[in-house]
Amino acid sequence: MDKVTTPTQTAADILRRSGFKKSIQVISNGIDSKRFESHRRDAERVQKKYNLPNKKILLFVGRIDPEKHIDVVLRALPVVLKKMDVHLVVAGRGAESENLEKLAAELNLKENVTFTGYLPEEDLPGLYQASDCFVNAGTAELQCISMLEAMSTGLPVIAADAMALHELVEVGKNGFLFRPGDSEDLAQCILAVLSSKTAEAQMGKRSRELIAPHDIQKVMRSFETLYKEAMKHLVLNKKRRAIDKYFVLSIVFSFLLLVASLIINFYAGQYALKAASNPVTDIVLSNIPVFNVHLAFVYGPVLFWILVLGLCVSKPRRIPLVLKSVVLLMLVRSVFITLTHIG
Repeated sequence: MDKVTTPTQTAADILRRSGFKKSIQVISNGIDSKRFESHRRDAERVQKKYNLPNKKILLFVGRIDPEKHIDVVLRALPVVLKKMDVHLVVAGRGAESENLEKLAAELNLKENVTFTGYLPEEDLPGLYQASDCFVNAGTAELQCISMLEAMSTGLPVIAADAMALHELVEVGKNGFLFRPGDSEDLAQCILAVLSSKTAEAQMGKRSRELIAPHDIQKVMRSFETLYKEAMKHLVLNKKRRAIDKYFVLSIVFSFLLLVASLIINFYAGQYALKAASNPVTDIVLSNIPVFNVHLAFVYGPVLFWILVLGLCVSKPRRIPLVLKSVVLLMLVRSVFITLTHIG
């Protein structure tokens, strides 16, 4: 594994803090933006189907589980209702559905809250269109798909300042962040968004702009590019392994040739000792001074092999070439020794 993807930078940071060392690329899960662009007729149909009142609609879509903290939204509603008439729609089902319905009754909110239960996919775009603001009080979101869908529809968003939700919110521009678990803070955020039609429209427009990088077509292109890079890297690795395999075989073959050449050189030397040719008489050679070359014969080979070793260490990729060059030298020397001692 060379690289992993995460849907948000927050998720990537969590991986890093946990000790993950590999490369991480942030690519959104993505949504089909066109599906949520405009569904006015669907909005009217959904309003009738779920008997939604003609007033400001605050929407949550998702699993009804403890980590979603929908109770915080319910507890914020009485504060909001003191200043404006709103209706909360909780779309989805989960372990907390029954408890939340009981809480809504305890807070005298039965007329101000609609629990849709299971929501068919075909009702989802219309429900977003029928709403005025999306809210998410969850504290365990690595990326909230329903929030992406709401933004694509053009809704302002309000979210708990927890985990990755802040990555989708430009405070004051497309919505607000509130302190996790703080119903009073959430209530003030809801009032700030829904009290002004102009602010609501501007925030919705900004949500659409911010959602552009999350469009499924762009996401698919990002994954396509990533896969192409991965395949290219895989091919290069295979080529590199093939080259490395050839390189190892070349070193082994060169070493065997070197051993063979040293054996040949040894026997050539033995032949020269046993079958030396007659002394050569030459007017030129006879008048050349005789030098003591004992040191050259002793230290010359040592220096030669130090040079060979140095070349191998400094240029590892040239080891086969160096060894084969030594083999050629040994073979030439063997032939020369043999020819000069035939007698």
